[in-house]
Amino acid sequence: MPKFFITGSFEKNDVLTIDGVNGHHISNVLRIKPGQKIILCDGLGMDYECIVQRMDGGCVTVSVLDKMKTPTEPSVFVTLFAAMPKGDKMETIIQKSVELGVYEIIPFFSERCVSRPDDRSLGKKTERYQKISEEAAKQCNRGIIPRVLKAISFSDMLKKSVLSDVAIMAYEEEREHSLKKILLEKGNFSTVSIVIGSEGGFAREEAEDARKSGLITASLGPRILRCETAPVAMLSAIMYHTGNI
Repeated sequence: MPKFFITGSFEKNDVLTIDGVNGHHISNVLRIKPGQKIILCDGLGMDYECIVQRMDGGCVTVSVLDKMKTPTEPSVFVTLFAAMPKGDKMETIIQKSVELGVYEIIPFFSERCVSRPDDRSLGKKTERYQKISEEAAKQCNRGIIPRVLKAISFSDMLKKSVLSDVAIMAYEEEREHSLKKILLEKGNFSTVSIVIGSEGGFAREEAEDARKSGLITASLGPRILRCETAPVAMLSAIMYHTGNI
């Protein structure tokens, strides 16, 4: 069934009107007819099975048949801290991370970040990033729209990332701890932070500061992964480890 994100919480037998972009898409693009069913999602993990009652231009009236928890959300909450890369790589990172089940994305600036937009440009980028997250969430049938926050400093990233049960930084110079070893040692956890660098990776001093703050530096294998590949690899491994793939 087609799925649409809406604002609000509803109960069985509630009747509601959908207009705007969603109303246009339902009536004029998908050409859904009265009697057909659709799924509405509140973006907070709840789905509502609805039946279309009537159409009036771009306004669609539906009745709620059932309310249920979205079955597609993972059991682990992953926050991705991604150092700001060049060009449109962050857009790829956001899209693929949302598809894989990320809960939240927080860009940050590290020593080797080449891209350093001013505050105005950063605001515009953040708005675009959030739209990309929303589109990806719709495409892959998510129950939430992961938030993409405004980029923060490296020191603020350290403070926020260690609030999770597990905090892991991908670091190409790490030789002792593999991602697999860390996940096996940590066993069960409900929240995890993953930290990836930009094109140049992390400076040695940054890795040391991360360890002192409580992050675990991890090797992702003998090959050097691109900054847009590393989060896909880490998220896939975490989702597999926690039974979400």
